[in-house]
This record gives sequence, structure tokens and C-alpha cells, in this order.
Amino acid sequence: MEFFTTSSPSGAAPSTAVDGPPRWVRISSGDSWGWYDHRLHPEQLRAPADEERAARLAAFAVPLRYGDRAVTVRGRVDFRPLLGAFLVSADPAPGGLTVQALPGRLPGIFLSVQPGRQVSVAGRDGEPFLRFTEAGVEVNVRSRTHVEDRTARGQAAGPPSTEPEFALLAPGARSWTWLDARLRYPDDLPPEPALSADGPTRLQTWEVPAEVDGRPAPLTGAVSWVPEASAAAQVGGAVEGAEGRDRLPYALAALVVGALGGAVLLLRRRRPRR
Repeated sequence: MEFFTTSSPSGAAPSTAVDGPPRWVRISSGDSWGWYDHRLHPEQLRAPADEERAARLAAFAVPLRYGDRAVTVRGRVDFRPLLGAFLVSADPAPGGLTVQALPGRLPGIFLSVQPGRQVSVAGRDGEPFLRFTEAGVEVNVRSRTHVEDRTARGQAAGPPSTEPEFALLAPGARSWTWLDARLRYPDDLPPEPALSADGPTRLQTWEVPAEVDGRPAPLTGAVSWVPEASAAAQVGGAVEGAEGRDRLPYALAALVVGALGGAVLLLRRRRPRR
């Protein structure tokens, strides 16, 4: 698998050979897996001349085997104009903590704890998930939140369990970062009033239960929708000011995830304002 060792879609790990014999390694105990696949974005793709209209650029097919059956996953690559962005934010943190929301297809949280503070964080099922002790950062490796975080990063993880199993994953550390489904907006697009608004719209709030020195101190924040003009400003004109070839990666997917100004850009057919 090309990206397993480095998480880089650009090529195979140095220790592998494309034409070498198969070598199977278990990398997850879950029931799903994702990978980078160049069949979904051929090199010859170019952005359409009219970038104000949606256009189909290519089709793809990936052969699979389901038991003894040969099946094929088929899809298409579409160019869609920029519509707006989901922006995830964190409220001011409880005393002794620093909290930052990390935008993305699956948003995350950066949590830093002052020395001397004892902090525990619950997972999304209410299970023990994370704790900061004098020894460092301890994680319940059977927590569903931890398993989902590892799986989303393409890292191996065991099955979740209701029986906690804490491991000291960062000795002496006072900060931790994880991906968390509680920060994710559940739909691909916001409601129509938010799409038609001239400015940002607050869509929902999020909360992660936590305790500081034995007292409740939840981590909270919000998810907002930022319309097209504001979204372009959020990313510093990176999409608008790039050349056509460089803009293409932002136009191919239904979502653009990551560090362009800390936003998740939605690429969908433009809807008329009402």
C-alpha cells in the first residue's frame, strides 16, 4: 500500500516495490479502511475554462473482491464552484487549560494543561478517554474516541471496549491532540438560510466533558458556516489567486480539508440566493 508507512500519497515507501510479491500485514481491527488512490485523480485532469459552473472531469473504477465475488466501485470526479466553509471554534478554556479547535473533515482538539493540574476527558460514549497526571498523558486505548482518532489518521487500533485500558503514551507531556466526531457538523451542507446569508451563521455548539482537579470543566465551542466571499477571505485568497492547474486539487473533491486558513471548504453547485 503506497501511503501506509508515510501517509504520503505521492509514492511507495522506500522498502517496497510496486512489482514485488504481495505481503499482507494487519493494520486495523475495524470494519472500514480508507486509502489514497491515484485512479481518482489522473494527472491529465485540468480545471474547466468556466470555473463558475459545475463540470464532470473524469470517471473512475476500482476493482474489489467481496468474498468470492468480483465487484467494482465506480464514481466520478466533478469540479464544483466554491460555496462556503465550515469553521470550527473553541470557547475560552477553563482555568489552567489551553484549548484549540482543529478544523478538518473530522475536526480535532488540541489540549494543553498547566503543570500541577489533574485533568480527565470523557469520550463521546461517556467512557474514560484521556487524563493528564504527574506522569504525563495517559490514554484509554479501548476508548471508542481513541479508536476513531487512530483509524481516521490511518493508524492501527484495537477494538473499543467498555473495560478501560490506560497506557502512558506521552511521558512527561502536558499537551495532546486528537480527532473528535463531536466537533463535526453532521451534514455536507448547512440549511438553506445559512447558504443564503451574507455573513457567517452559527450552526451548532459542541461539548466535550472534562474535569480539572476533580471539578467539572467541559470543553466547548461552536461550528459556523462562512459563505463564499468570507470563506475566500479566510483562506487568504489561496484558491482565487492560484493558477488553474494549482487550483485543481481544491476543486476535485466534495470537501477540501485542512490548513487553508483553518477552514473546510465546501465545493458544491452554486445555489441561487432567495
